[in-house]
Amino acid sequence: MESSNIGFVFFLAFNVVIPRAFCLECYSCKSHVSWEDCEENKAIVVCSDPSLDTCVKAHRAFVQLNGQATQRFQKYCFNYGDCNKKSCMDTNEVKKGSWCEIECCNTTLCNTGVTPLARKRNGSGSHMAFASANQVVIMMLIALVFVF
Repeated sequence: MESSNIGFVFFLAFNVVIPRAFCLECYSCKSHVSWEDCEENKAIVVCSDPSLDTCVKAHRAFVQLNGQATQRFQKYCFNYGDCNKKSCMDTNEVKKGSWCEIECCNTTLCNTGVTPLARKRNGSGSHMAFASANQVVIMMLIALVFVF
């Protein structure tokens, strides 16, 4: 392999693949209907902002200032320091009777399933294992060593 091709491979590995591997990945979805609806529309997102160091799943039940009740089922990247019930409820459109359940985790794609109260109600809450991005990069680098 020519030296320019080897240089290009290392450039890609160290400037594209490896930095992304150290970013947390979380599921992201939002629904006003149910956890099932949220799951049907989920995507995998890279938490590239350094302050977004945790994955979250949150179920909010709001009684808005206009008296209308609504729910939000959400999964997204979040800041661990804000992972508490107070920040979960922190909004200007809420009044008494509202509540929030939040669960945070800090490994890749860890925000699977539903929140604990929903799990108790439904008897569900599957947990699936995934290879982390770091593991994939290490395997790629090992493969590169054996190819060259």
